[in-house]
Amino acid sequence: MKFTDISKIARAKLKLGKAAEKLPSQTESEDIEEYQQIDESESLSEGPAPKVLRSKHRPLKGHILPPVCLICQKDSYITHHHTKKRSKERLVECQTITAGSLQKAAEVRKDEKLLLHIRGQDLVALEAKYHKTCYQQYVRVISSKAREDETVGQRQYQKAYDIFCHDIIEERIVKNAEIFRLTKLLHIFKDYVRKFESLEVASYRTYSLQQRLRKTYPQLVFLRPARKNLSCLVFSDNLTAADVVEDLPIEEGDSSETSASDAGDDPIPSVKNPSPTSVRDLYMSAQNLKAAVNQRNFEPMEWPPTAAALSLASAEHIVPSKLYNFLAWVISASEEPVIDSKVKVDDSVHHKLLSVSQDIMQLAVKGKKLMPNYLSLGMAVGHMTGSAQLIGLLNGLGHCSSHSTVIEHDTALAQQNLNSSNALPATIVPGEFLTLVWDNIDFGEETLTGKGTTHSTNGIAIQRGRHDPSQRQKVLLVRRKQRSMEVPPCSILPYFGAKKHGPEPFGVQIELVENVDIQKGARLIDFSFHLLKAEYGDSIPTWTGYNIMLCPEVPEVSHVMYLPVINASPTEYDTLYTVLKESLVIADKSSVKTVVVVMDEATYAKAQQIRWSSEVFRNRVVMRLGEFHVSMAYLACLGSRFGDAGLRDLLIESDIVAQGSINGVLSGHHYNRSVRTHKLTADALSRLRWLAFLDTLNDEQRDEIRKIIVDLHENYLSNNILAFVEIDEVKMLLQQFQQFVNIQSAVNPTFAFWSSYLEMVQLLMLFIRATREGNWELHLSTVRSMLPWFFACDRVHYSRYLPVYWLEMKNLRESHPDVHEKLSEGEFVVQRQDQYGFSQIPCNQTIE
Repeated sequence: MKFTDISKIARAKLKLGKAAEKLPSQTESEDIEEYQQIDESESLSEGPAPKVLRSKHRPLKGHILPPVCLICQKDSYITHHHTKKRSKERLVECQTITAGSLQKAAEVRKDEKLLLHIRGQDLVALEAKYHKTCYQQYVRVISSKAREDETVGQRQYQKAYDIFCHDIIEERIVKNAEIFRLTKLLHIFKDYVRKFESLEVASYRTYSLQQRLRKTYPQLVFLRPARKNLSCLVFSDNLTAADVVEDLPIEEGDSSETSASDAGDDPIPSVKNPSPTSVRDLYMSAQNLKAAVNQRNFEPMEWPPTAAALSLASAEHIVPSKLYNFLAWVISASEEPVIDSKVKVDDSVHHKLLSVSQDIMQLAVKGKKLMPNYLSLGMAVGHMTGSAQLIGLLNGLGHCSSHSTVIEHDTALAQQNLNSSNALPATIVPGEFLTLVWDNIDFGEETLTGKGTTHSTNGIAIQRGRHDPSQRQKVLLVRRKQRSMEVPPCSILPYFGAKKHGPEPFGVQIELVENVDIQKGARLIDFSFHLLKAEYGDSIPTWTGYNIMLCPEVPEVSHVMYLPVINASPTEYDTLYTVLKESLVIADKSSVKTVVVVMDEATYAKAQQIRWSSEVFRNRVVMRLGEFHVSMAYLACLGSRFGDAGLRDLLIESDIVAQGSINGVLSGHHYNRSVRTHKLTADALSRLRWLAFLDTLNDEQRDEIRKIIVDLHENYLSNNILAFVEIDEVKMLLQQFQQFVNIQSAVNPTFAFWSSYLEMVQLLMLFIRATREGNWELHLSTVRSMLPWFFACDRVHYSRYLPVYWLEMKNLRESHPDVHEKLSEGEFVVQRQDQYGFSQIPCNQTIE
């Protein structure tokens, strides 16, 4: 007897057991044993079975549904209409993801067996099939339910409806030939329902009453007047047009019927009965609008026009009220008969009306004047796309200026900036705290050898506060249609170097426990988030949304201003020396004693070498390392430590990250995607760790914890969670959970390994929280906690200069107390909008 695989023996035994179950019930156990012996002897006598290839068998678990009807799960037969032959019905493949109305019908029928296969699935990819007759019969329940709902609606308030029809429709409209407004009939009907059935019918609409009356009384006529603010006229069809005009109801409530009941009515097709308009009337109206456009006194536009000249307020001032109101009446945006001022419309409609009005005016003046939107749209498209063809297409349609005009405007703005003796931005506030951010700007144009591409240094200035730019003297130019200019010589100051200096030694006695204590409040908030997320699931928003709800206060908006570009690479010592000198010039012109300069690590390291060698730079310049690049480097530490430990496969197989993007996520280059990935992974692992903790508790302890979570959720809904997380019960729960983690980490290496992942992600979230909240102390605390991981993951540059950055920032209280005060107030980050809190971003992310 040859060797046989054990899996084949197991399958043979299973097959034998099934065959024994199919034997007649009267078969005794001896017969089964005899049958078993015969089967074994036959199998031995037959010799070795031929080798069966895997390709000859269907896979045990396929990726598509079996080729059977999704509904009946069996074959179906139909009889041909002409031949009367009975044949098997052909299966139809699904052509849509949800198979049309199949899922809706299954939900109506509450067919969980079918919903298990189709809910949330791509039925086209699964190659689902069904019989056409089965599908028609199955989805018929939807139309039946709709007819049933319609029938129920028609039978609503039947008693009051019958009395209403007798008293009002038959007696007054049909017999007495009276005319009513439909809204008036609805009010009367509601009064009848309250009187005879003692019910409230606030949701009953005029459209429902109209359809009901049409079926009951086909002789009724529903006439929609030309004025939109009036409802339908209801009268009998035996009235003539003269009778209708003569008996037209003119009541006090009907002249301006825009009641609440009519405002929410369903749309009713109006009767098209326009009054004839002569060509003369149209021509005279057009001449009136033409005169309004031509009589508009266009103020000469300054060249080059600034943002104030191209603003929405400027467009509102230019567009005449007659043209604006005419367009509003044409599109039915307003019925207000006003001519001296612009009618009131929604903001979205208002912007569109201004745009169309300016297009008409630009066409009327034949390009002699430039409308605000005509020039600003061309500039916006040019800066966003750089496509001359797209600008030309929009210009041909009359919506924006030509590409040559856009280039001319850009050239004039650049020339104006060069001619200005003071190169400071117009909105800068003298004497206020100032932050300068410098970074590289690479255009990456294509060259034959790859050399000679543009590597420049651009900068922005960030302040909090407002300043009126109109107070600054403008340097106006004469429009010369100049579309090019000579690049001014870039004066790069040479740096001859000096003896290499490091930071001056200073003593900062800081205990590590101090940094951990600062993080306790933020860790409690994150712990409460994971508790609520584990218990209430998707009803709790994501980490960002959760914290936005906890931070209703919105900081003052930061103002970002562009600085002149330095046409040199920022990695050169000469360029960085020029940058520091230019920063001091800007500080002097802004009446600022000390200026904060933010750079990424590559330029920060070289700039610090220059700064440490000069006493002037040390006293007047505070160098900061950009948080955005620190976060990216820390994300790379996470990816290098856990990527090959299973995190890479986990992210790909769970469809959180596509396989082609996984390297960018783990390296931290795809910043937003990488942060989202670690948020989701940490949330899932935190839930598993929390469930493991609950398994170690008894029922009484679990009930106490659930009570705390319920109270936590109630305080979250009442926006009082920040005070609740500080109570002793929550702190004790966090301490008990941390003890469980420490004990399990000591005995289970895998548990300890992934707990360290959660701790690293926790530090990342604390670092991001410090930035979003503008919490300077938390920022420095998390930097100190992140430092060991840069050393452990061999991030050499950050290992060298991040400790220096942390020590200098901790020493600011003694070295630069005024800067320390402003940074402690949150002015080390940028607030870009005024709607939500917890939304500040790093300075170097702003310039990116």
